[in-house]
Amino acid sequence: PYWYGYSDPARAGQYQTTKVVYDWINDPETAMSAFLRGELDSKGLDSDYIAEYTGSNRIYYTDGSSTWFIALNPDEAAYAEWEASNKGYDKSVLTMKEFRMALSFSLDRQNFINTLDPMGSIAYGLFNNMICSNPDLGVMYREEEAAKDAILAFWGIPQDSIGEGKWYETKDEAIASITGYNLAGAKELFNQAYDKAVELGIYNGTDKVLINIGTPNATSKFYTRGYTFLVNCWTEAVKGTKLEGLLEFTNDNTLGDGFSDALRANTVDMLFGVGWTGSALNPYGLIGAYTEDDYRYDSDWNTSAVYMDFVADDGVTYRATVLDWSLTLEGEKIDAEIVVDGEGTGDYVTFSCGSADKKPTERIRLLAAIEQIVLEQYDMIPTHNQASASLLGKQVEYGNQEYVYGVGRGGIQYMTYNYTDEEWVDYVASLGGIIDYK
Repeated sequence: PYWYGYSDPARAGQYQTTKVVYDWINDPETAMSAFLRGELDSKGLDSDYIAEYTGSNRIYYTDGSSTWFIALNPDEAAYAEWEASNKGYDKSVLTMKEFRMALSFSLDRQNFINTLDPMGSIAYGLFNNMICSNPDLGVMYREEEAAKDAILAFWGIPQDSIGEGKWYETKDEAIASITGYNLAGAKELFNQAYDKAVELGIYNGTDKVLINIGTPNATSKFYTRGYTFLVNCWTEAVKGTKLEGLLEFTNDNTLGDGFSDALRANTVDMLFGVGWTGSALNPYGLIGAYTEDDYRYDSDWNTSAVYMDFVADDGVTYRATVLDWSLTLEGEKIDAEIVVDGEGTGDYVTFSCGSADKKPTERIRLLAAIEQIVLEQYDMIPTHNQASASLLGKQVEYGNQEYVYGVGRGGIQYMTYNYTDEEWVDYVASLGGIIDYK
């Protein structure tokens, strides 16, 4: 009764909920049993239940804003130090970009998703379809032309293959065709990585290449299944290549919440199912998670020493570091060098592209350019996009059937009831104590 709109006729029917109780149930099977007994109003579905309830008329699907990755930190110095006390084993091959590309192309993402996270969708960039580049107009980043072009360029789909009468009618059609899976190409890349590492003298060609995959714990089905999947995937992928029989894996499943620190310190070589949440309305700030020292999983990639050219709206090409370019998106002023015919002129211009600079088109293009160069490092390999499914109990109804970004389905303010608590108890009892949601 103390809600400000309680007596407002325009709010009639809202806030029918007068009390909310949260029960902490750690075990999924126990939670599902409680839901089927009518003791919970909703239950999220994981890979163990989704197939069983896909046909339910009480199932709700929700896309999330997070993208999940396989993360690496290929630090040659750290690997060399480790190899010095682990004779017969090698990690330096991981510093070859060709090797990391091979890991990406040999991963059947759809099969990976089906095994671990059936609600997910294939990820092909840093940001998914739920990241909004213009909240005022409701424009999502992946709808921007520059964002589409960056993804097409990264995955090697030429622009001249898109258009009426061509291989793809539209950019959207071309992007929809991306699976990220090319086993034959991956095998070639594994061979190239082997040859290059031997030529550079960082690999003797016979040591076992050992990859230690870190996971937070040994109990999560996502991580235990994921580790097994990746080991089987890459063990099979190197068959018929120069790395056949040389690739081995171990698992450190004791990392807990310190998984990112373990990768940065090179105590593990790889993580999976990691990413960043939040900032869905501000990808210009979120890009810093991949470029700034305080956030990057790959601590060895020095973005303050990697230069990127960018053609501004004035038609002039400017050169600055990846870190500086990402900072200017947040409003910081940087000194960018003018580039002519691929060479720096020694002349610098103060450049800023923050929200206050009112350069929306330029800002989008710069963000897309940074996304592409980050992806091309292959130390953050996108696997799948966040999504979830849940069952809604028959006692309650959402205010809106469709999920509205940033608003959800109305929350408890708009939730309505099909049964009072007393009627609900009687209804469940009439069904023998178990409700059928299939």
